[in-house]
Amino acid sequence: MIRLKKLMVKRNICWILTLAMVMSLVVIPSNNVYATNVTADQAIAWVQSQVGKALDVDGAYGAQCVDLIMAYYDYLGVPRASGNAVDYTTNALPSGWQRIKGAQPQKGDILVYTGGYGHVAIYEADRITYHQNIDKVQSVQKVSYKYDGLHTPYWGVIRPNWSSATSPTNPSILTNQLWYDIADTIQIKAHADGATSYFMSIFKDGNKIISQGVTDGFFSMSASKYGYGKYSAYFSCSNSAGTVDTQWVNFSVVGAPSYTDVYASNWWYDLSDTVSISVDTVCAKGQLIGIDKEGVGRVVTESSDPTFKMDASKLGVGKYSAYFSVYNGSGGVDTTRVSFEIVDKPKEGAVVSTMKEKYTLNDEVELSVLVYCSKSQLVRIDKEGVGRVVTDSANNGVYKIAASNLGKGKYSAYFYVSNNSGGYETSHITFEIGCSHKYISNIIKEPTCDGTGVKKYICTECDESYTETIDALGHKYVDTVIKPTESESGYTLHKCKECGYSYKDSYTDALQKSTEPDIKHIINNTNKDISNTAINNTYVNATAIKSVNSGKKSIKIKWKKVSGVSGYQLQYATNKSFKKGKKITIKSNSTTVRTIRKLKNKKKYYVRIRTYKVSNNKTIYSKWSATRNKKTK
Repeated sequence: MIRLKKLMVKRNICWILTLAMVMSLVVIPSNNVYATNVTADQAIAWVQSQVGKALDVDGAYGAQCVDLIMAYYDYLGVPRASGNAVDYTTNALPSGWQRIKGAQPQKGDILVYTGGYGHVAIYEADRITYHQNIDKVQSVQKVSYKYDGLHTPYWGVIRPNWSSATSPTNPSILTNQLWYDIADTIQIKAHADGATSYFMSIFKDGNKIISQGVTDGFFSMSASKYGYGKYSAYFSCSNSAGTVDTQWVNFSVVGAPSYTDVYASNWWYDLSDTVSISVDTVCAKGQLIGIDKEGVGRVVTESSDPTFKMDASKLGVGKYSAYFSVYNGSGGVDTTRVSFEIVDKPKEGAVVSTMKEKYTLNDEVELSVLVYCSKSQLVRIDKEGVGRVVTDSANNGVYKIAASNLGKGKYSAYFYVSNNSGGYETSHITFEIGCSHKYISNIIKEPTCDGTGVKKYICTECDESYTETIDALGHKYVDTVIKPTESESGYTLHKCKECGYSYKDSYTDALQKSTEPDIKHIINNTNKDISNTAINNTYVNATAIKSVNSGKKSIKIKWKKVSGVSGYQLQYATNKSFKKGKKITIKSNSTTVRTIRKLKNKKKYYVRIRTYKVSNNKTIYSKWSATRNKKTK
């Protein structure tokens, strides 16, 4: 039976008369009423959230049906109505609300029933209504009776003036993980402001596998249901005004994990260090580390973060290798091993060196030590006759100091190499710092035409000296052409005007006793490079050297081209007199360059050239060009 609130009325006639007199004197203000600013969907969502609760809003008679309606009024933001349930057929309505007798209810309407104290409820659909204090249950219930099928007569509805509904906004979607192993539970949560229903679609490897409605925008399933693969999902969030879709969310169901790298922070540690070994995993939920010691075996097996750390002193001096077993709910895999060593002092056999064995005061002394497993290096330098002059730290095994800070003298040095476990002294090296030398020079032997000279350099500060060879001056020749006679050949005489040395070349045949004209020589006495020679009225133009360039054990000569000649003759030697010189004949007048190879390296060579012409079976030469020289590389 429906239990309704009783109206308590005093039947004292005097009290009624007194109240009537007072009421006649008091003006009762009109109720201020307000329209609601929510939608019907939002109102029903609120009612659904009250199911199972006992609402006693006015604190009287427990949870009655009108308590649900008063709470409903509170949620809608309008003043409560007074009276029993049956009084909702006549009591004041908020502005804009309607009371319709016998109406077909709509979502969010207040259902009013008469008979006795009456009954009130809230309508969602014909067979979905919400009641409190029905069937002797004093809490909010979702009832599947048809709204007009109660024993209490249906009267009609009170209909709020709902706010115009708008489509849901601000859709969002997220998963509880980016990836899942086969033992995980996939959870997806979607939300949109104003949404009252949700519909979900899930795709695996591009194919739709799920399409269904989802209560409150939350979905979960076992990752093993559809197995390994790449998934994507989205939700459609709806209310009576429309629908909005969330973005896509992507996730994967993966197999056994993998890794990209495993490494130690260093290849060696001393006993004060912390050993650090790391693994970069892919889709792993955990890892075990195993560490083996050479000659001992397994010394560590334990669960670890992706980076494992342990005091080196707990492991002790020795050589080690380590690996990880990485795993998830789908399986596991072992990494490759990484090796490291724990030492008690730097490795023996440090190599000490000096940049030079002899420095000058202008130099910078540089000492270095090559050693493994050392964290610091102290250099100690002793001076002969003095003792210790330097005790200092090296920078990464290198120590530098200005030689002038040490001064001239003989020195020995060594390093003390160490780490936090221990150290030792290296072997000693020696070096010397000498004078920076300021030399003066004088010639102690003058060079001659074909003999070298000597220049001596003496330091003004320490008397150290050395000598240097001066190149021979070379001959300065005066050329004289001797004409042939019928009994003697002709030639050119080259005589040095400095020392008198001479030699002959450019021989011509003796004159024949015939009717041929005399041989005439035309010598160009000017300073020009080109001169002419005539035999039997045949003229031979001379040439000149344009350039001489040096190469590795070679020289390259270029000369001026001369028309009307048969070719050229080059002569080269290591002296200006061309004594023991060699000749090269070029049998083409169009060739103007020749490289002479297989010479001595870094040697000065002298070179000259002349033209020739063959006439009447006789070879006629021009005058030699000016001499040029070049030193080979």
